[in-house]
Amino acid sequence: AKSLESYKESLKQRKQQLVEEETRLKENEEASKEELKKYAEQKEETRKALISAEGQVNLLKEQIEKLSEQRKQLDKQESHLQIQISQFNGRKKTIEEMEANYEGYNGAVKFIMKSGLKGIEGVAADLMKVPSGFETAVETALGAALQNIICLRDEDAKKAVKALKDNKAGRLTFLPVESVRGSKASLPDAVISHAGFKGIGSDLVQYDEKYEGIFRYLLGRTAIVATMQDAIDFSKKTGSGVRFVTLEGEVVNASGAITGGRYKNATANLLERKGEIQKLAHKVRNLEEELFRTRQGRAQCDSDMKGKSEALEEKENSYRELQLAILSLESKIETAKSFLQDMSANGSRHKQQIESIDKDQSDAEAMA
Repeated sequence: AKSLESYKESLKQRKQQLVEEETRLKENEEASKEELKKYAEQKEETRKALISAEGQVNLLKEQIEKLSEQRKQLDKQESHLQIQISQFNGRKKTIEEMEANYEGYNGAVKFIMKSGLKGIEGVAADLMKVPSGFETAVETALGAALQNIICLRDEDAKKAVKALKDNKAGRLTFLPVESVRGSKASLPDAVISHAGFKGIGSDLVQYDEKYEGIFRYLLGRTAIVATMQDAIDFSKKTGSGVRFVTLEGEVVNASGAITGGRYKNATANLLERKGEIQKLAHKVRNLEEELFRTRQGRAQCDSDMKGKSEALEEKENSYRELQLAILSLESKIETAKSFLQDMSANGSRHKQQIESIDKDQSDAEAMA
């Protein structure tokens, strides 16, 4: 009987131990389930962050690709602008060299302008500025007088003529500032107020005021008009010895004689050549400004690409870190699941053992 009581006590203690272990197992199981839930939530949050990071990485790659394409276009544009600038500068330099060498002028002009004679101010064509669009009219109006030499005094003209004679260099007309006094024509209001009337030649061109007498002499009695019909109509209304020259170069003299035609080679037209230099210079300035803006745009593009590339590198690092975080969480989840499975198996064994003890205790009670 004593042995049976000891056996029953042993069963009781073993059962109590198993129940306590089972309670701990359940507590650990609940804790593991909470941990597993936490890992699953962390994995879902990380997955969303990974998707967001992937979208940002792809967006940055697209932006960098667009910037790269934009830079290629800017490089092409820069190259094209440089070629244009070079071409226009080359053309401008050629015409300037023609001007410097007095190409298109007669030999006597070249001789006088390179002689270094005192008192020579320059060629009439060089000492005035003609508005754009009026070159043909003014050059036609002046004709050979375009190559007249303006000098300060009569004495300067005499010395220049002597030099031409002595060197058999040709003939020229000299216009001394101290002697030449031109006058400006007076036209009827009906002519002046007409849309086809552009102005008196000496009023349209620009020159130093000290040459006013000379340019009034050269152009003061020449009126610039729009069309040949305007010239014919105005000539009939005026009748005061005024020549009318159209923008395209037709001439209607006071006598009624009409002259027309066009130069075959524009580079031979001295005033048009000067105008072309100005136009080329203007084009070059505009192209250089555009080139400057293009280079600024490229610099900004490079800066943007640098910033985007740095941001991309940072986002790609974040993306890789998130991938590793998900792998780590997946590993923890698998470990937690395995642990739960083990605890579940242990719980089953404890339950079986408790049931076995319960049976043994029943048997012991029956024996008593």
